Amino acid sequence: MSPKSYGAIVGFSVNKEETIELPPNSDGLSKVTLQILPRTVSGSSLNVVRTLVSLGSAAKLLYTVGHDLHSHDVIEALTGWSIDGFPLPVRVGTPRTIVVIPSDPKETKLYCHKPLYDKELIKGVCGDVREQVGLCQPNYVVATGVRSEDLILVQALFEGLGKKVLNPSYELMKNYYSVVQVMSYGLDLLVMNHEEVCAGLDKPVSDFEPDADIVKLFELLHAQALLVTYNSNGAFYRTKTTGIHQPSLSVDVIDPTGAGDAFLGGFLHCQLEGFSIERSMEFAAACAAAKIRKVGGSNVPTMEEVKEFLR
Repeated sequence: MSPKSYGAIVGFSVNKEETIELPPNSDGLSKVTLQILPRTVSGSSLNVVRTLVSLGSAAKLLYTVGHDLHSHDVIEALTGWSIDGFPLPVRVGTPRTIVVIPSDPKETKLYCHKPLYDKELIKGVCGDVREQVGLCQPNYVVATGVRSEDLILVQALFEGLGKKVLNPSYELMKNYYSVVQVMSYGLDLLVMNHEEVCAGLDKPVSDFEPDADIVKLFELLHAQALLVTYNSNGAFYRTKTTGIHQPSLSVDVIDPTGAGDAFLGGFLHCQLEGFSIERSMEFAAACAAAKIRKVGGSNVPTMEEVKEFLR
């Protein structure tokens, strides 16, 4: 493989996805129908990469799979989407997501299953991650949906070139020692939603106070920059000298799944283009608004759709 410059390398969350659609007036699971969506894949890392590529940025996906038939479905789906991906066959099985869509799509539920890592293979895969970062020379290295068990891969990802962006899971933010470890990586940007902020502060989500809690977590973690999404309440960006609130754009919600991923992808695209933080936040909000008008987390916004909102 010859060296190629990429705007971003993103890992590692990709799942084989299957959808269960509940018919109107369904009395229970005995009457559900399985919607046939062959080789559909999902995952926060995939959503970010697809958003970046859709907007015109060069991005590569590193993703974990198992040694099973589901891994072939994932690889074939990514090939069909022309996603530049590198599989890491390090799990005992390929991660899967079951999407349950009731009569009201706004009540859609996701059920994820992530098999354990194969401990005998993980060190070799870390070497592959380092090699990919070295070959691709990315401006950004991004780890999304990170759990405590993923930190060995994240550390390998962050050892190379590129600004470091971390999107931790709720589970990781509840684990004090994992938080301490990831902050030692020297992150350039920490991205999370309001629920993950509350997990880091060990407080109920119902008691979330955006201005106070975001500042409190920022100071607690000694972060370089913190980006927080808060559903229809918009997004917040915080550094030592800057505090920005970007309101959400008004739109009828079809499917909120993947809105945060579209926001992050749009934000990174603008940063790669040299835009200001304010402009990047506005553009990212338009990406999220365009996304939630579509069904499916990986059904990402196009540049024309984003421009429609910005106009």
